[in-house]
Amino acid sequence: MRTLRYKPWIRLVCLTLALSVPAVKASDEGIGRRIQSFFGFDNEYKFDPEEYDQIREVALRLLEACPPPDCGIVALGRSPTAIAALLDILQPGSVTFLPLSSFKHLPHNRGGNSYFDSLPKELLERFVWLVSKYIPAFNPLSDAEEERLFAHFQYFFPTNRKRLMFFDISLYGFSLIAAVKYAEKYFSKHPNPPQIDAAMVIDTDHPETETDAFFRSQNIEPPLVMRVDPFSHLRRKFIVSAYDSYAPYGAYNVVESRGEPPEPNEKRYQAFKASLKKQMVRLGCSGVLSSAR
Repeated sequence: MRTLRYKPWIRLVCLTLALSVPAVKASDEGIGRRIQSFFGFDNEYKFDPEEYDQIREVALRLLEACPPPDCGIVALGRSPTAIAALLDILQPGSVTFLPLSSFKHLPHNRGGNSYFDSLPKELLERFVWLVSKYIPAFNPLSDAEEERLFAHFQYFFPTNRKRLMFFDISLYGFSLIAAVKYAEKYFSKHPNPPQIDAAMVIDTDHPETETDAFFRSQNIEPPLVMRVDPFSHLRRKFIVSAYDSYAPYGAYNVVESRGEPPEPNEKRYQAFKASLKKQMVRLGCSGVLSSAR
């Protein structure tokens, strides 16, 4: 694995955090309470060191692949909350949350199964159960639903970016594919549309060829893939939706919303970010910088 080189501003962020809080002794509960007050959180999220390491590695890979300000990262739904929160700390403005839950619709759907109709036969046979499970979800949005979705995009998408990188933590990437396809349709009416790329976290035991095949079936370049062990802390937290309740917005289904905006959850999100900051201070910022040394 090649060594990543991190820009000086990452070191500056860490140094600022470290200098903002006094050194903490494990036995000094008074200082601990002052730190908690400084960052402004109650009921802090407790990070396992391995979990934090995995969040850090994914976040830094995303920043390397999509450096601001020309490129903006779009975190899809609530699953990427932990990684997006660290991005928000390291480089404010580098990431945008796009509330979008249970979204697998495709524009210009061909008979309800266009995720699969161009897949190799042997791969299609392996995933026949997915076909029967997800075909109802693949139907295109109605005109009214698409109008609501595009208004949603207009509100949340960052402006003045040459590239957007959609990011999700996923088993197969179906929601990521659907979001990219509708984003392409949305930007097709813009005079200077951004380049749209994709990135996802998947299990180490999931064949990358399958992921590539799913994306290519929709004429999308295969995503940047970041792998985690299926038994890792990060993967287990994703399976039980441990980060969902800390997202800055609640679940949002564009079909069922009937035009209502997503419910904000800013206080809990800020508390989660504060826990991340405290973890960085606890590690003396080595948690961010260790890979660059």
